[in-house]
Amino acid sequence: MYVYIDEAGNLDFGEHGTEFFALTGVVMRRPSSTSTHRKTDRRCAERLYPAAFSQLMEIAMAGEEGGVLPSRVIVVTDTLPVRRERAAVTKAVKLALHERAKDAFEYRILHHASRADLNLQVADYVSWCVYRLAARADRRSFSRVEPCVREIGELEGARG
Repeated sequence: MYVYIDEAGNLDFGEHGTEFFALTGVVMRRPSSTSTHRKTDRRCAERLYPAAFSQLMEIAMAGEEGGVLPSRVIVVTDTLPVRRERAAVTKAVKLALHERAKDAFEYRILHHASRADLNLQVADYVSWCVYRLAARADRRSFSRVEPCVREIGELEGARG
């Protein structure tokens, strides 16, 4: 199972922060063979990423046929420019996967440039559509990807 992860919005609670933050995972059995600065509040990322990734992986795993765990999970994120943000994301993904793996499957976390990976571009587009739906009630873009969306969740206590 391959999970391509992207986000829309930011976790900056300052004057230029966004009202919504979308974390999207596109799950594929096989990746497409075609290949072609975010600013966040570090404390918030360290708190929200683990909860968001945990929920995302729960949804992804629940959709596996017959509830059978895959033998291998590969999570791919965009190359994150800030080392501490990359560390926060990697830690959150490892926590989410480790609590589900329990030695039942192997997992890897990769960071690729989205401009060079069609699958990450798909995740980016889906994330953007979900963000626009939440932030602007824009169904036009979301309606194009809606048949492929399994679930849109909200983190408990995420709203102020």
